[in-house]
Amino acid sequence: MEHIKDLNEVSSLEATEQYHGWQEYAPIHAACRVTKSALQPSLLEFLLDQKVNLSNWGKELSLKSSFAKRLPLHYAASNKNMPDAILERMARAYPEALFAHVNDVAGRDVPCQCAKHNQERQQLLERIMFLDGALIVPFESFFHP
Repeated sequence: MEHIKDLNEVSSLEATEQYHGWQEYAPIHAACRVTKSALQPSLLEFLLDQKVNLSNWGKELSLKSSFAKRLPLHYAASNKNMPDAILERMARAYPEALFAHVNDVAGRDVPCQCAKHNQERQQLLERIMFLDGALIVPFESFFHP
């Protein structure tokens, strides 16, 4: 068992019969994926207060390689149980993630597309991207990296 020395330390775990493997996986990735815990909002608030690195890519080894690599905001946007206030805080803390494609490949989903299960959440992220001044990349690079 690995021991975390700092909150940005990443771990790599091989897949076994009991769990999916992970590469470059930090505590923020795990917290963004939790779906059934009353502690999740508190844990995420704590990690965000500690200014964890939201630019680290994590990779779930059980997924097809073309969809495996994601930023914490991708995981948070996909999580149906993620509180919108925390999702918004994450998006504002690292707005560059709003324009990052899954697996860092143009044409894959950006976080607002990962939130397609919830139209209000999707619109929240789109508003932050385009209306609240988070548009920090040239428009052309959104389509051609």
